[in-house]
Amino acid sequence: MIKFKPIKPSTQFRSSIFRAKLRETAEALAPKMAADMKKPTRTWQGDVVFETNVAIGAVAGGKGKSGIAILVTTEDKRYKFVDEGTKVRYATMSPNFRAKTKVNSLTASAGRGGMLFVNKKRPRPGIKARGFTKLVQKKWQPEFEDRMDRALFEAAVISRYNTK
Repeated sequence: MIKFKPIKPSTQFRSSIFRAKLRETAEALAPKMAADMKKPTRTWQGDVVFETNVAIGAVAGGKGKSGIAILVTTEDKRYKFVDEGTKVRYATMSPNFRAKTKVNSLTASAGRGGMLFVNKKRPRPGIKARGFTKLVQKKWQPEFEDRMDRALFEAAVISRYNTK
């Protein structure tokens, strides 16, 4: 007969320490992510306001799973139209028009030209999606995962949670 001795942690698991460390790490990253989201708007007239939230638990994991998420959002319609693109555009732009942003880029330039008039009866080709949010997520996902791994390790050390 073979007997196995269970391996037990030397201390009780304290989830509050882990949650606090994850939240602290995520809240340190959130403003950096928001700054990247804001980069394309630096040449725009009027300020684009972003809100950052850190979600921990079932809400962050989605579909009944738990997790942690950093949410950077804005209610600015201009940002949404340029980021996601549109099917049609009713604005007629000047012949010398050049957009301030490019597809798959977070940089912004001065651009050129502007809107001449709006005519709802004469739809034009839509705005090409720039994909700002996808770019920021792609840029920050590896860093986010690495920082969360380190935060979990640090929380384990702080709480003296090990399997000796």
